[in-house]
Amino acid sequence: MKTIIKTAMCALSLVLMSSCTYKSDDNMAREEYISVVNNILQKNDKELKNLFAYNVSSKISNFDEQVSKLISYVSGTYISSQYTGTGAEYTIDGFKQVRFLPMAACELYTTDSKYYFSLLYCCIDDYDDKNIGIWNLLVQKCSDEDDAFIPYSSYEEWKNSDKYRGITLI
Repeated sequence: MKTIIKTAMCALSLVLMSSCTYKSDDNMAREEYISVVNNILQKNDKELKNLFAYNVSSKISNFDEQVSKLISYVSGTYISSQYTGTGAEYTIDGFKQVRFLPMAACELYTTDSKYYFSLLYCCIDDYDDKNIGIWNLLVQKCSDEDDAFIPYSSYEEWKNSDKYRGITLI
């Protein structure tokens, strides 16, 4: 009987300890969005580039120039931001998975403007870790408070279109 109780307590301890390190999709997406905004506002192009998936950034023509333009595009001093949440798109094959977290209409307010951010972030790829990171980043600068967010038309367009691979500034 003591062995059964000890085994059950060990199993429960392992479950409780492992759950402390688990990050939900929403937490991972929020952290990625905050990292993007912080690196843009701090003009840290090196760290911003590191947030992109290697297999994506290595194929983007003029990637360094696009990151510089993005950093210049967002101006002003930080006032506030609003993370709006994420969905999750994933495939599972056996015990391997690929998971994308699309985020749309996250808002950043600076002293100069309001910005909408949309990201497609690959958080897990058990087949190729060079796919982990940002695949697409759309930033829309609003001319006034009433500007509507212009999203990608579909998740498939985000995921498959070379037109939107990398950084898009509106």
